[in-house]
Amino acid sequence: VSQVTLVKVIGYDMFGPEHDTLVLKLECPKLNELHDMYKTLGAEPTYSTYRPHMTIFEKIELTDDVKQKVEQLIKDMPTITLHKIRFEDIVND
Repeated sequence: VSQVTLVKVIGYDMFGPEHDTLVLKLECPKLNELHDMYKTLGAEPTYSTYRPHMTIFEKIELTDDVKQKVEQLIKDMPTITLHKIRFEDIVND
């Protein structure tokens, strides 16, 4: 996808089996449309529920200091501009 896509940052969360992956939660109809399109083409989602997100850190503890910094980041950057959207396989090391 080569067009510019605006993405709204709607919060943050901790993902992963150990809840140690910090992500920004995103709201973007275009990402949902692309997810659905790839599913109709045969892609198999890793998880049953699609939750658009951007990984910020892996293997991090969500301390009060980290929370404060992430909340400030969201205030300073309520939207993100994507110039290119790329889907790729997730490889676990």
